[in-house]
Amino acid sequence: AWVNERMAPELLPSQEELVECMIEQLDAMERNLKTGKRNPLVNSIHSLEMERVRFLIASYVRCRLGKIEKYVVDVLQQHRARGQHDVPLLSSAELEYAREYADGMENHLKSTILKHLPTNLQNFDEAKELPKPNKDKYVFIRVNDQQDQVLIDDDETTDLNKGARHIVRYSFIASLLSDGSVSLT
Repeated sequence: AWVNERMAPELLPSQEELVECMIEQLDAMERNLKTGKRNPLVNSIHSLEMERVRFLIASYVRCRLGKIEKYVVDVLQQHRARGQHDVPLLSSAELEYAREYADGMENHLKSTILKHLPTNLQNFDEAKELPKPNKDKYVFIRVNDQQDQVLIDDDETTDLNKGARHIVRYSFIASLLSDGSVSLT
């Protein structure tokens, strides 16, 4: 999840359950280290592994927050457009953060810039003016499941063999990424 999130040009669906599970496991490992009477070397290795996992979790959350801040309007629109049966794009905490960030950005823009402009220039359409993810960006993929006749360019199809690596535009493999058939590298 961490590599896919970091390499994807857009915000991927939330992996909140996975993050919570990892945090719970870290807490359990920490309790075991405090109560266990093990070799100091083993304890040191376990502590090092716990720090590595904490780093991965923090990096994953930072990456998601960075994308939320950069594409806040687009992210909120995508989140609203998702169906009830779809995996949510944002966790509840991320959704609250995105809404507060968007409101704060809008208030700041109005109070510092727009109120000083002539009235005919004070209209600001966030959806048109703010950046959107570049889904035509080329990404490296690793094929997890065999896929036949996949469109990889406007007029080119190919078979994606399990274990193969390719460079393709993100827009052509986004659906394969969401179902786990490919992963970003």
